[in-house]
Amino acid sequence: MSLIGAGDIGRCGLPFAEETGLILDRYPDATIFTTGDNAYVKGTPTEFAECYDPGWGRHRARTRPSAGNHDYDTPGAAGYYAYFGDLAGNPSEGWYGYDLGSWRIMSLNSNCRDVRGCHSGSRQLEWLRTELAANAGRTCMLAYWHHPRFSTGRHGNDDRTEAFWRLLHRYGVDVVLAGHDHDYERLAPLGPTGALDFEHGIRSFVVGTGGTGLRPFDIPAAEATEIRQATDHGVLLLRLGDGGYAWEFHGVDGATFADAGSDECVDPSNRVPSVVVASPTDGAVVGPATELTLAAVASDPEDGDVTPAITWWSSRDGVIGHGSPLTTSALSLGTHVVTALAVDAHGVQASSSVTVVVAPNPGAGFDRTIERRVGSSN
Repeated sequence: MSLIGAGDIGRCGLPFAEETGLILDRYPDATIFTTGDNAYVKGTPTEFAECYDPGWGRHRARTRPSAGNHDYDTPGAAGYYAYFGDLAGNPSEGWYGYDLGSWRIMSLNSNCRDVRGCHSGSRQLEWLRTELAANAGRTCMLAYWHHPRFSTGRHGNDDRTEAFWRLLHRYGVDVVLAGHDHDYERLAPLGPTGALDFEHGIRSFVVGTGGTGLRPFDIPAAEATEIRQATDHGVLLLRLGDGGYAWEFHGVDGATFADAGSDECVDPSNRVPSVVVASPTDGAVVGPATELTLAAVASDPEDGDVTPAITWWSSRDGVIGHGSPLTTSALSLGTHVVTALAVDAHGVQASSSVTVVVAPNPGAGFDRTIERRVGSSN
């Protein structure tokens, strides 16, 4: 199975989107990805028709896009969603997943302010957590979006996608693709903080070479940068196998830059721990200074009992304490999402949460119907 594409594509007045579109013609059986900023300058319906469609439009039926900030310069990215239709997912979300051979692929939306956040607890992160948990048995997974978490291009590292990376890293995702910087950069496998992690890290590519003008690099290459260029437009071809992948950068006619290589997928054997909160009950309402017992059990498929490694924290008050059971009477007034966070010997983390309301007058009308939150977090 093959996945091919780029981001930062259609700009009227430049020929490069049509030239990269010709490369797509050579791979009629490949699924096409985009890493956002599909139609410049504002992602209007006219710009999709006149700037994107002439080069890439004939491949629309096999395209699985993601949205960029320029697409959202039209309110609600209306031009983007009208052009791609159901291929782009729910217009109020813009994230979705699909299978490609044995791989699970996820297109995410890094335009966080336009979709009510990319942070832990946001709808998108909860969807991603569920998606990853449902596919935890996969050997190979890949995700793509617009704003790169790590980059040495003009925009540089982007913290808004840190929560994406942490969750993807925890579940052993192998490859991340992004755009936004108008260049091509391949980075070594990295953990959530940007440290090299050749055992469990995610290899990433910035592929902002789809058609708009390229931008030179303003800063030196990072330690993790394996190769980069900002002179040739082109697309990235990924050949996805059962236990690994190969990549090839294909430049437009006359391009001199080339990049190719292969790697195995992350070993999925170090699986995510499980955490179950026994106390307090979800939706508990208590008075100020009430003594609460926090109790949970955490186990890991490889390490066994990791309950002693549990850290308790509150969405209002921060870290409460460590271990289980733990007794506290120090929660402040208000609604708390109380989370038990466990970590295994390899740093893989998981969590489970309950909601507790500390009320000045318990039982006086507080809503006890509160959704239970269970998932992985860090």
